[in-house]
This record gives sequence, C-alpha cells and structure tokens, in this order.
Amino acid sequence: MNSQNLIRGVLKKDRKSLGRLISMIENRDPGIFPILAKLFPKTGRALRIGVTGFPGSGKSTIINQLAKALVKKKKKIGIVLMDPSSPFSGGALLGDRIRMREIQMDSGVFIRSMATRGKMSGLNLAARYASDALDAAGYDFILLETVGVGQLEIDVATACDVTVVVMTPDSGDEVQAMKAGLMEIADVFVVNKMDRDKEHVYFSRIKKGLEMHSELRSRKPAEVLPTAALFGKGIDALTKSLIGFGEKKLRGKLDGDRESIRAEEDIKSCIEEIFIDRLLANSQIEKKIKALIPKVKSRKQSPYEAAELILKNGIEK
Repeated sequence: MNSQNLIRGVLKKDRKSLGRLISMIENRDPGIFPILAKLFPKTGRALRIGVTGFPGSGKSTIINQLAKALVKKKKKIGIVLMDPSSPFSGGALLGDRIRMREIQMDSGVFIRSMATRGKMSGLNLAARYASDALDAAGYDFILLETVGVGQLEIDVATACDVTVVVMTPDSGDEVQAMKAGLMEIADVFVVNKMDRDKEHVYFSRIKKGLEMHSELRSRKPAEVLPTAALFGKGIDALTKSLIGFGEKKLRGKLDGDRESIRAEEDIKSCIEEIFIDRLLANSQIEKKIKALIPKVKSRKQSPYEAAELILKNGIEK
C-alpha cells in the first residue's frame, strides 16, 4: 500500500490501514515521517488520557471499564498499552489483551500493545506517534496505559491532555506517594480497589494530603475519586469527569501550557529520533564506531570522548 492510500485509509477510519501505520511506527520505518506530517493537521480533537500509577493498582481494569462506559455513550476509543516486555517474545503484552477481551472486538475500540523497548519512563516515542494516528483517524478518546514504574512516569503528562494516577488502599504511606512526583502531574487521582477500604480511611488520608499540598502550592486540587473497578463501582463518576475534560478541550479551555510543553517535547523528540537514525544509517559513521571500540575497550579512550568524535563528525557531515 503506498503512502497516499495509507493516509486515505487512516482518515477513513480503516482499521487495517491504522494497524499498518502503527506497525510502521513501531518498526521505525523511515517512511513514517512524511505520512505523520500529512496527518498532523487532522489531529487535536481527541482527548489523550494517560493512565499511570503503581504496578498492580488495576490500571488495565480501569481502562477496560472506562472504554465500555465511553462506548455506551457512542464514543470511539483508541487504547495504547505500554509494557516492559520483550518486543520479540511479546511477554506480558498478552496479559492486557486478555483483561480487555470484553471490548477488543467492539468496532468502536482500537487496542494496540507496545513494548517499551527498554525505555523506563513509561511511554516511548512510538506511543506518541500512535496517538497522533488514532487522533487523525477520528477517535474521541485515546487512553495510554504506562508501565507503572512510579517515579519515572512523569513524561506521561507531556504526552497527554489529562493524567489519571491510580492508587490502591494498600499502596503504602500516602507521603511516599507524594514523594513519587505523581502529585505534580495528576489531574485525577483514582483510589482503586476500595472494597479493601470500606471505611475510606486511606481515601480520606490521601484526599486530605492532596488538598494540603495544593494549598501550599496555591493551585486547584486534583479530583480524587474512589473506585472498585473490578466491580464497575465508581466508573460512572470517572467517565463523567473525563468527558468534562474532553468538552473543555473542544472549547479550548484546557491548560494551554501543557499543549505548549507537549509541542516542545515533540519537536525535541523528533530531532533526537531523526538525528540518531540518520547518523547511525551512515556507513562511514558505523565504521568509525567500530574503529573506536578497541580504544574504549582498552580504556585508552572513554565512551564519552568517542561519542563526541562521532557526533562532531556526524554534525559536520
């Protein structure tokens, strides 16, 4: 399929075309950039929701329930699931698919699993590009689930319009949760598995802690919502909140600073991606790297000095 047909297919919401484009993105096909450039003017309407938090907090279950609730409201949902698994064996990628088997056959839902390929900050650049593709294809909400590695999840805030941080009553001391940096990025806190906290003791503590933190920083506190996602409890309130964010985005009332930060991060990420790909694709550069390996191995030259030489030569070229 040529690029023009692929673009037309994506804009017509053809699932095969969309799947093919995302595969090209994952495989780092050099032809993706002109295609994404053509699609970019068609993006900007979807609400991108990052779902992050502690491992085992029920992020996949919440996404599954959210998708079902949004489909009932006639919304089209794109889901990108990040997993710290091998891009070759698949590993745990299958687990998310099994948990979401209820919705994956729905014509209004598109699900894609992606390996992080060693990137520990929860999202890789491929997930951002895939979000652009889903946005251009007309999906109303794009849900991105990160790997759930705690302190390194901050980049999800620059990739999304809204960040949902998922906790559980047994996540540990709420002060530790605050130290994780998640308080700075969350628009909505979800305290999941509330069937374990019937007296709402943990929920009350975290809500109070969030309110105090917000007062100290003179900012509006994030919403704190209790859920028991496995049983569908609290999902209606979360769905209503996210639809509200979506309506704000369409009216241009969402945080404009975040859009600017995302644009800056996207430009920098593309510079890095394009430069490194072009640099390493140069056969002369590859030869120079091979020539420097013995010097680094014998400690006659540091890898930093070797990299400086390679970069200097690459930039001059």
